[in-house]
Amino acid sequence: MKLIIIYIFLLFNSAFAQTDSNISNNYRYGLNDLINSALKSNVQLEPIEYEKKILSSKIEQVSYQSSPMLQLMVDDIPVNFNSAGMYSLNYSQPLKLFGKLEEAGKLARLNSLLPEIQREELQNELIKSVKENYFMLSVNERLLSFNEEFKEIILSITGSLEIKYSVGKGSQYDILKSNNEYQKLLLEEIELRNNKKIFINNIRTLTNLDLPDGFTTKNLEILLKITPPVLDTTSLAAELRSGNTGYKYLQQQSEVNKIETSVTELDRKPDLNIMSGYKYASEMKESFLLFSVEMDLPFMPWNEKRIDAQITERILIEKRINSEVNSLEVNLKNELKI
Repeated sequence: MKLIIIYIFLLFNSAFAQTDSNISNNYRYGLNDLINSALKSNVQLEPIEYEKKILSSKIEQVSYQSSPMLQLMVDDIPVNFNSAGMYSLNYSQPLKLFGKLEEAGKLARLNSLLPEIQREELQNELIKSVKENYFMLSVNERLLSFNEEFKEIILSITGSLEIKYSVGKGSQYDILKSNNEYQKLLLEEIELRNNKKIFINNIRTLTNLDLPDGFTTKNLEILLKITPPVLDTTSLAAELRSGNTGYKYLQQQSEVNKIETSVTELDRKPDLNIMSGYKYASEMKESFLLFSVEMDLPFMPWNEKRIDAQITERILIEKRINSEVNSLEVNLKNELKI
């Protein structure tokens, strides 16, 4: 009796497991499911995340003064070594002033935003590719449905022609012509089914899902009930610009160029190197203190010319970016008008 109960229990478990497996295999992925899977499984997104973390780590690297230096030196040692010479211990600290570190931090922080734009661009391309293949698959399904209806109509017409021909009222030519049309529909069906396999394989590659060969779209009929809003070219161009990664790239380049221009202007300001030290002269048996301040000379004529040339380059880069923005706007408006 116990063996019978155990057998029945195992049988029910096997049935439930098979039911769950069938439910999982028959689950119909919708468009949102495919898009979410494509965004999660794409291997190009992970390197972008690491690149973002790498660039973010550079913010703290450039926001602090450089390392100080400690120097221990033995000097003035006679050649005959009749005295110990002079000992010195020096401590020096380079200093960047006039907001140079703040500007370097701003530049690093702005550069760290570039991977975010790259990720958004990749996500947009993935979503676009999934939607295009999903839509083309739905169109293919509609064409296959029409093909089946036309085949039934042709078969019905062929049957009627054969009946008329059997009673001497029809023509064999009409029957052959009808059969020829049916053959064309069969060839069209083969082509449509091959195209369906291509679209499904494309979606499999994009989403990394094991979709069945009989995968079909769903809920597309709701698109036929949506009335598209009436938008003028100006408002639609503004919408396209707000979500266009090309504009974001150009805007990011423009901000980077402005900060680099500011950094170049700050090169006209001098940097300092403060040093303090202690010396001991063995012959005199005396100790001495040392204080010094070193300063760069960026205002020298040849250095000024170099900085002026860099500023001119930055101005030209800004003009180039503005021209690219204008060109992008013109292209978008032309595409909308077409």
